[in-house]
Amino acid sequence: MNPDAIIKQIMSLENQLLKRQGGRVVLAEAGQISETLGKISVLLANLSEPVFEAELEYKLTRAARYDRMLKDGEKRTVAEANLKYDQELIQKELAVDRIKGYIKRTEQLITTMQTHIKVLLAQQSNLM
Repeated sequence: MNPDAIIKQIMSLENQLLKRQGGRVVLAEAGQISETLGKISVLLANLSEPVFEAELEYKLTRAARYDRMLKDGEKRTVAEANLKYDQELIQKELAVDRIKGYIKRTEQLITTMQTHIKVLLAQQSNLM
């Protein structure tokens, strides 16, 4: 499954963390949140392989271009400067950074929701 499809699934699941109640948007029940976070965690794990593959492709492409520039007689500093402005490399690097940023944001959401579940469960146990 490609990274964009996984991200779309995660975004759909994130919507399940909230519900409408009396014209307001509130967090779902603790059980629903836990179940949804489990599904999101699995999908995040599935994102790790595409990120690795994209990073590897970026590094291999960069190294091949650098080697070609050196073989063509360019000096190292010129070759390194040219690589910084290579549009294809920039796009590949941005794609990897975008997915990594999304993973980080989603992991922070999971941590926040887990904290919320702990608070909800503590409140429920105090009411009993």
